Amino acid sequence: MSTVRALMLSPVASDAYLAMVGLDSGTMQRWDLRSSTRPLDVVRLAHSSPILDMDWLPPTGSTAGHGWLATASMDKTVKVRGSPAFGHHLLTRLAVGSV
Repeated sequence: MSTVRALMLSPVASDAYLAMVGLDSGTMQRWDLRSSTRPLDVVRLAHSSPILDMDWLPPTGSTAGHGWLATASMDKTVKVRGSPAFGHHLLTRLAVGSV
């Protein structure tokens, strides 16, 4: 079991029941808050260290789906996920405490 370090609720009104969780293990999980039995999706090793902060932005005219998710970690990276930016990374010299 891993400790929750960051939590964001969906910025999209039609998906208000969705939440993203960043864990101490560097794992991300997407949850449907209407059913708390298990996460909808799990991204293991989204980071190699604890996820310290995240920000979830709604989709814009040029993007579809659930929008963009930026995560900051003690592994000195900021990662941006979402169409079309899945897998974009920013490397920093120090641990990133907030996005």
